[in-house]
Amino acid sequence: MDFQNKLLLALVLIAGAFLSLARAEEKRIAIFSPQTSFTLPVTERDGRDYVGLVDVLEPLGSVRATTDGNKWKLRFEQREAEFVDRQTLVKLNTKNKKFDLPASFRLESNRGLVPVAALGSLISQLTGISPIVFHEDSRRLFVGKVAVRFTEELQKENPPRLVLNFTSPASPTIASEPGKVRLTFTREPIMPPPVSPVKFDDAVITSAQYEEANGIAVLTVFTTAPLLASFSNEGRTLTLTRAPQAQVAPQANNASSPSPQAQTLGPTTNGTPATPPLASGTVEVPETTGTGLRHFFAVIDAAHGGTERGAGLSDALPEKDVVLSFARYLQKELQTRGISALILRDSDATLSLDQRASLANSAHPMLYITMHAASQGKGVRIYTSLLPFSGNANGPFQPWEAAQAPHVRTAVATADSVASELRKHDIRARVLSAPLRPMNNLIAAAIAIEVAPPDAELPGLVSPNYQQSVASAIADGILAARPQLEAGR
Repeated sequence: MDFQNKLLLALVLIAGAFLSLARAEEKRIAIFSPQTSFTLPVTERDGRDYVGLVDVLEPLGSVRATTDGNKWKLRFEQREAEFVDRQTLVKLNTKNKKFDLPASFRLESNRGLVPVAALGSLISQLTGISPIVFHEDSRRLFVGKVAVRFTEELQKENPPRLVLNFTSPASPTIASEPGKVRLTFTREPIMPPPVSPVKFDDAVITSAQYEEANGIAVLTVFTTAPLLASFSNEGRTLTLTRAPQAQVAPQANNASSPSPQAQTLGPTTNGTPATPPLASGTVEVPETTGTGLRHFFAVIDAAHGGTERGAGLSDALPEKDVVLSFARYLQKELQTRGISALILRDSDATLSLDQRASLANSAHPMLYITMHAASQGKGVRIYTSLLPFSGNANGPFQPWEAAQAPHVRTAVATADSVASELRKHDIRARVLSAPLRPMNNLIAAAIAIEVAPPDAELPGLVSPNYQQSVASAIADGILAARPQLEAGR
């Protein structure tokens, strides 16, 4: 079965379940900035949507909040603001300016909640960043010059081709169902086209419609025949074209990796993932797991170690020691739930990022977890990979820098599950994405967990009770996500 046939079959297999699931999920807001892109849960109060202001600002710069009675004072970089519980007036320190919220500020457990409708203007006032663009209906906030725009051009060749040109590399999730192909953008700051829907004077590719909802953007291409998709121009061009009739019948059960100009857009039909490193800059996709290695469901990687101390949480408390303690608690919690787990660094050893990735990949885990610690902020931040585009996949090899690509969706689902369990334990948790190594080099779902103190006081970070509680919640989240992790392999 040639590549185009396999690609078409993969498209059919991942029918638009993703969009349906996204719309059924809890309300979320997506925030796009030059530093990172992330989503946050939205809370409803008195029929209005609210979000934690520190949660929004923390990935953008240095932020600190204090509570004084019913007053909540916020400092972001060099700017300060004062909020009052159940009032709409906000005092800003820039020339004694004042700002009115469209609904009352909420102070709950020392956490400041602001109405989502105010975010565009409020973030602009607090950060001084420009431009700030907020799509309130779809809850998508663009901070700074991050917007990615695209054009749609129908080329009437034989067969016809729909060419999408993006101003920056894009990597949408692509799903096909009868009569349409959906391109779902969850991580890219895609902006709406000038006109939507667009009708094409063509019998095969008839129209395209752009929509936004719950933090995601979706472009739906309507078609009367199956389409093939291919990437070019380093991810800036996506071409959809009609599949030749001789290649339409989905008869084979096996699929291989795409050519350098195209990407496989889903799992293979026999359930074997297109896993990515080997040699210089690539990783080999194993056809079987073999029998010479002991395999673990989870690999826990305590960051830093040896000559790399990590963050200086205090003069006598390096990050490398704190994360090793968390890793040991987590291993124990996973094992009590029947989940085999290996600690990659169980001593004060120095390991390079490439060594960590290679050692973890050799264990063929379902999940890779790297542990970090921070003295700033509260609670837990869970990161998934924000991958660079790579069009260099060839045969059974995947680019080393993008080996995580086939597993990002499963990693995000796992991160959401872990965050949900942490919140059940009354531990603040957020899910973000960032271009992190060695996660990008892993051929299994990979998440990074950064643990901060529970109350902004450093001693809480090393409290055995807190470490045990965090590890227990993480283990519960992984246990809940186990079916998805196993299905992803």
